[in-house]
Amino acid sequence: MPSPTDNPEYSEPAFAKSVDRAKFPFYQLNIDRKLVPEDVGYEMFRDQGHFAAHFIEADILSGSDPVLSALKGQVDIISVTQVVHQWDWDGQVKAAKSLTTFTKPGSLIVGNQIGNPKAHEVTLQSIGVPMWRHNPQSFEKLWDQVGAETGTKWETQAWMRTFEEMSWDAKDGAWMEDGVVIIEFAVRRIE
Repeated sequence: MPSPTDNPEYSEPAFAKSVDRAKFPFYQLNIDRKLVPEDVGYEMFRDQGHFAAHFIEADILSGSDPVLSALKGQVDIISVTQVVHQWDWDGQVKAAKSLTTFTKPGSLIVGNQIGNPKAHEVTLQSIGVPMWRHNPQSFEKLWDQVGAETGTKWETQAWMRTFEEMSWDAKDGAWMEDGVVIIEFAVRRIE
């Protein structure tokens, strides 16, 4: 059976590193906007007696949650998908700095979010709060700032995909600003 890293769709170097990382015991932290009750997942995948994940519902921005404190400096891979784009630049810096507390040198932060080829702040009429839209260059600048403010160093890879390339319906983004895309990313902590 071919390896996922042989698939040209997943040729980004960071993806290959995360697949290799998952071949031995590791800590993975998945960040989501809303926790779905775990029994729904168990029902769907019929794996209640086999799946050894531990679900935690917590506010990653609080910085003082005792359950999350035990994970600080322990996580190998953080998956954060469709979460960070909901904030403006300063809010995204705060969220990214919070994520860094769970990492150690070599850790990866991977995921995707809404982006735009033209990096800018947008306030959608339907939501009414400012959000920062990244392109790959602004996303790298964000992580440079996070590194400078936390005393860490990050290697950033980011690339854009259309909704169609993600096998999503383009109509799903029609209510957002012109040019909206998906920005995928892999950020590796170097030090």
